[in-house]
Amino acid sequence: MPDPARIIRCAIVPMHSAHSGPPRRAVGDIAADLTDGERSLLAYFRAVSYGAVEFEVWSAADWHHAGAARHTADFARAAPDVPGLDLARFDHLIVVVPAHPAESPGRFRPMGALSALEVGGHPVWAGVSIIEDGPLGVVRPGEPSDRYAGALRHELVHAWFGLGHTGRMICTDQLGRPVPYHPVNQKIETGGVKAGGITMGTGRFFDVVQATVAGFIDPEDERVRTITAAGTSEIEIQALSVPERGVKTVRLPVGPTGGAPHVWMEYRRPIGFDADLFEHRRSGLPGAQLIDLDGLLFYTDGVEQPGHGHLSSILLDMTPGTQRARDDWRVTALHAGRAFIEPVHGTKVEVLETGPTSCRVRVTAGGVA
Repeated sequence: MPDPARIIRCAIVPMHSAHSGPPRRAVGDIAADLTDGERSLLAYFRAVSYGAVEFEVWSAADWHHAGAARHTADFARAAPDVPGLDLARFDHLIVVVPAHPAESPGRFRPMGALSALEVGGHPVWAGVSIIEDGPLGVVRPGEPSDRYAGALRHELVHAWFGLGHTGRMICTDQLGRPVPYHPVNQKIETGGVKAGGITMGTGRFFDVVQATVAGFIDPEDERVRTITAAGTSEIEIQALSVPERGVKTVRLPVGPTGGAPHVWMEYRRPIGFDADLFEHRRSGLPGAQLIDLDGLLFYTDGVEQPGHGHLSSILLDMTPGTQRARDDWRVTALHAGRAFIEPVHGTKVEVLETGPTSCRVRVTAGGVA
């Protein structure tokens, strides 16, 4: 996994091919969308890393024709022929490809992230996205480019930070009734509504578990409050998407003798780096019917999931069975006046108050260490 404290070196290489169709935008416009302004993709990554990541960016001077390239690897392997590109200086390629108007998404989709692909004798990551007319990096609801900016965010976070998708956990009690969490009666899913993390079409990916795995939040500093002793405490949790340090998560050990696995909680609000996510949800665009992020969300640690690789985190449903089956995962947050009792040690979490930038919870633990 890349060290989040170092500079990420990336090259922007717009390419087209006989299958992708002709370019539609100037290279300079694409580079500006990616790197310039408060709503560029690189500004977004600086925000979600709380300033821990900086970038060294090089952009090709013009579009490069990649012959008959059709797939991610085809475009990436054409990179050594791009004039002025010294692959030895970079560890990431951002390959931008125009969509062919005659091709359906199922026939031409060179999206993806490739780990340690040997290109010109150098190991690189290659993140690829299709673009159409309109800005790529600036998320503007209602424009076709919105989904492609999200796709590029999605692929780059795989490459830059080594994170996997977020899964969702479906649990029942001993009688088969749906519950938010159960240590034994649980099933982990990775598809369907694509409930959390970077599986979302908007590219919103960093939940608090992923931010900790990526190194943006140190589990030993004041931003992580781990409950290890009996007693009652009231804790103010800052919204994850704002830079104020404060407490970002309360972590409950749910192992049989304390320790891993953990249940994590985070507070989400339509501010900071989450603002465009909520704008997208209101836009009515395809994929905009997302889960309810305006409240206190709960996760467990990531796992290896057969057939799907590593899941960086797993979202819990705090209100199971309250919606139609296909919509149930769109309402997952715990709101003011509601409580969750963790079944392993009996720790109770009550949401006392929610506000514009933080919420206040009461945690009552009987002793978990």
